[in-house]
Amino acid sequence: MRSIILIGMMGCGKSSVGALLSERLNLQFIDTDSLIEKRTGEGIFKIFSESEERFRNLEQKTICELQSLATPSVIATGGGVVTIDGVPDILRGLGHLIYLKATPVELTKRLINSNIKRPLLDEITTFGLLQQRVETILSSRSALYESSGLTIDTDSLTPGEVCERILSNPLIFP
Repeated sequence: MRSIILIGMMGCGKSSVGALLSERLNLQFIDTDSLIEKRTGEGIFKIFSESEERFRNLEQKTICELQSLATPSVIATGGGVVTIDGVPDILRGLGHLIYLKATPVELTKRLINSNIKRPLLDEITTFGLLQQRVETILSSRSALYESSGLTIDTDSLTPGEVCERILSNPLIFP
């Protein structure tokens, strides 16, 4: 068995689905944002707000270190990890890349009600402006996400249902 790597926009459910999936498969769960926070002693919002370049460097270093994993794991990545040169290829080498896809409207609904501070959305408080920002970010990344191999549309699914779709996929579990 290979690792399962979840990619996609903020709010698509990578952390929630990853935690459920790792429990079902009895595999280690790694959330790269949490790993960065643990290693630096700083929050993602603070790191990113001070320097996006520093954050992307930490993200790249973390992904590179995952290449030494001895056993398969379930890995939830940050939304922008696919924009870092070379990282998508490293992720493909680690295991099955799965894009958790959601429409801008659905992502906006999820993000507007989230308690998590997100640097790219800082101080946006109206649904319309938030949706515009989500659409802009998504349009710049969608081709990178789509090249993952497996896409699961999460719009009308609960994290548990997304998990079941992954577990029943013959490309991952023949």
